[in-house]
Amino acid sequence: MTEEQDHFIPIKNGKTGELVVKVPSETVRRVSRTKLRLLLSTDIDVQYGKKFLKLDDHGDKITAYFEDGTTAEGNVVIGCDSVHSKVREAVLSPEKINLEHVPVTIFNLTQQFTREQAKFIRSFEHPWLLIGVHPDQPMLAFINIANVKESDKPESVVFQMLYSKWGGSTPDTNEERHRVFKELGQQLCEPFKSASAWVKEDTWIHPDHLTHWPKPEKWDNHGGRITLAGDAAHPMAPYRGQGLNNALEDASYYIKAITSAVEGKKSLSEAVDAYDAEVLERGRREIDVSYKQAVAFHNFEMMQNSTIARHGTAKVAAAN
Repeated sequence: MTEEQDHFIPIKNGKTGELVVKVPSETVRRVSRTKLRLLLSTDIDVQYGKKFLKLDDHGDKITAYFEDGTTAEGNVVIGCDSVHSKVREAVLSPEKINLEHVPVTIFNLTQQFTREQAKFIRSFEHPWLLIGVHPDQPMLAFINIANVKESDKPESVVFQMLYSKWGGSTPDTNEERHRVFKELGQQLCEPFKSASAWVKEDTWIHPDHLTHWPKPEKWDNHGGRITLAGDAAHPMAPYRGQGLNNALEDASYYIKAITSAVEGKKSLSEAVDAYDAEVLERGRREIDVSYKQAVAFHNFEMMQNSTIARHGTAKVAAAN
């Protein structure tokens, strides 16, 4: 990757292949979520497969109950259990959790190609990330590298491919999703067109359904003992790639809040109130900006003056 490529993300005319926007970026890095998850869980007893049912707040401790009959106790609980958070339902009344569907049809998959195919895909404006927006249809195409198993073997590279079209509905069967995915691909420029045709027929195409929370509400944090983070606190459309960034920022702010309480600088209630307020304000802003970017990515003219075209993936001070 060249020095220039390290500082921009290319957006192409998805029909002609013309480079139309160089999205500014301080640096361009792709991190494997699987590897990051393994790193962050080092020396932590992570128990998978648990399904949360309810919480009991005893004042000095909190008990969490799970479907398998087990329980867990602690001084604090952080609900970071994704978009459809069950912990959120325990601290906020149902009428205040107004999640809304993002009206797009998504085709999302990972794929390894032959050596020559992989080299072809990586030979364009950027070696591991390309975005295409179709000028005549409300359609976005995205290819990036999800993982590199062996750096000297292009055939070992795992690509993520995501095609997104405004409106419509996701086909029920994988066979039908393949058919529509490849039809969409034939309307795109290279390398999207060839990459679509090369996708193996037995590849699983995820039937993704996007949801966001346009107006997140303040939750009852039980005197600072229960709070939310990540998608549980601010589920957003993924079109600025800010979901994980905001989750990591939540973690940083929460550590600062707990530290201030432990050191006696603030009460637990004061510390977590401040954390909640910051998370809500930042979350509302990014949810709004990310949804507007979702709309813009499916409209060629709007995309060229959108937030990501003007500001890149950097944090924005206000919704625009």
